[in-house]
Amino acid sequence: MSKLKIHQLLAGIVVGAPGLLHADLRDSLDVPELTPFSQIYPAHRSFDATDAWQIALQYDLANTQIYETKADESMALDLEYERRSITFERGFGEDWAISISVARGAYREGSTDAFIERWHDTFGLPNGARDKYPQDLIALRFARAAESAIDIQESQSALLDTHLQVSKRLNKKHSLGVWATVPTGNEKRWLGADGVNLGVAWSYTSAFSDMGTWFASIGGMKLADSPSPLLRNKDFATRFTLGGSWLLNESAALKLQMHGHTAFYDSDLAPLGDDALVLVMGGTVRLSEEWLLDISVTEDLAVDASPDVGFHMRLTWHSGRD
Repeated sequence: MSKLKIHQLLAGIVVGAPGLLHADLRDSLDVPELTPFSQIYPAHRSFDATDAWQIALQYDLANTQIYETKADESMALDLEYERRSITFERGFGEDWAISISVARGAYREGSTDAFIERWHDTFGLPNGARDKYPQDLIALRFARAAESAIDIQESQSALLDTHLQVSKRLNKKHSLGVWATVPTGNEKRWLGADGVNLGVAWSYTSAFSDMGTWFASIGGMKLADSPSPLLRNKDFATRFTLGGSWLLNESAALKLQMHGHTAFYDSDLAPLGDDALVLVMGGTVRLSEEWLLDISVTEDLAVDASPDVGFHMRLTWHSGRD
């Protein structure tokens, strides 16, 4: 068979299989950053504004082990963070969409510590402080000038802040989102902020072939106060996402992306005062015309500024797309 005929056959398959062109299979992965210090400042969400209902169930798990002291600050962040959420989205016409996300967060002993160390050893990644401290502990502490702002050594669980967002599609490639958090979380347990976060973000999506898509977003947010005045947060932060997806067939796509944000706190400690950069590796599988499953793993590229490793799963149902 000639190259021309092969190209014509491939083009016919793409045109004849609408599932390959569905935006939902090419969408970026929705991956939160999971530590008690970072999750109170969530990111905007990227979703397609179509005239349809969409409901997503999501489970996220991250493991972090950091002990650090600098100047008059000291902290311990040694725990496993778990997040369960449900998100409702509704598109209106072709251009508008609204979403609400309700989540429950918990932190507990690091039951995946041994797996994380084997993961790092396998890929030649640094273990940080993991080789110096026992496994399966829980420690969440921060002190400034010998005054304690937080000292938790047992598991915690509570409702998180509720996330609301309105999105407007400007054209086929560009969209704009405005969002806010409602302080429904438990700030005393560091499972919510002391006030309302406000943010705005621009998103861009473009196909670079019949099978590939790349996406990017950048946004800014006004930060609510942290739960303790001893840990001073910054007034504003910026975020970005950059990545791409590649369709394997009409039912599966591989995705690789990076997330980053500027520091949330005025601190010399890396988990608080450093800019973050996270690598996300995963993909999406179409289970049926109505159901999608996202699976991904995250790794911190800026060491200690984000969780060591995270695991993310998202099951999405939608009522139909134009």
